[in-house]
Amino acid sequence: MKRLALTVFAVLTAFTAAPLRADENHPQPKLTPAMKKLHALAGTWTGKNKMDGKEQDMQVKYRVTSNGTAVEEILFPGTPHEMVSVYFQAGDDVLFTHYCAMGNQPRMKLVSTRGNRLTFEEVASDTTGLSAPDAPRMGGLVLTLKGKDKITADWSTAGKGEGEKMSSFSFAREK
Repeated sequence: MKRLALTVFAVLTAFTAAPLRADENHPQPKLTPAMKKLHALAGTWTGKNKMDGKEQDMQVKYRVTSNGTAVEEILFPGTPHEMVSVYFQAGDDVLFTHYCAMGNQPRMKLVSTRGNRLTFEEVASDTTGLSAPDAPRMGGLVLTLKGKDKITADWSTAGKGEGEKMSSFSFAREK
C-alpha cells in the first residue's frame, strides 16, 4: 500500500510540475501598443455612476493573465450583475469577448486608437447566445484612459433598440 501511494504521488508530481517547467520556456509575447495600454489597467478601480436613474457605487477589476496574452475585466464583481470581458491579441488585432448579464457573448474588435482612447465595435458574426438576430446586446465600447489613475468606459447597444441606450462609467484606480 505504501509503495502504491508513493507511485501515485510520483506520477501526480510529474504531471503537475511539467506545466510549470513548460511555462518557464514560453517567451514573452510581442504586444501591440493597445494591448500594452490594457495591461496598464491591472488593478481595482472604483466609481459612483448613475444606472437606471440611481447613483450607485461601482467597481471594475483588471488582471493580466495567460503569460500576458490576455487581460480579464470583471465589471460589478461579486454582484448579480457581474460581467466578464477577456481582451486578447490576435496577430496585430486586439479583440475581446464580453460575457454579458443579458446572457449573450458579443465579440468586439479594436477599430480605432486615438491617443489613449480605444474604440471597439461588435463583430456581429462572432456574437453568440442571442435569442434572435436582432436581440439587444452590447455593440461597442469606447475605453478612455485619463492618465494612469482614471478611466471612462462608454458602452453602446446593438440589435433591437440600437443606439437607444448608452452606459457611461467613470472609475479611479484604488490606491
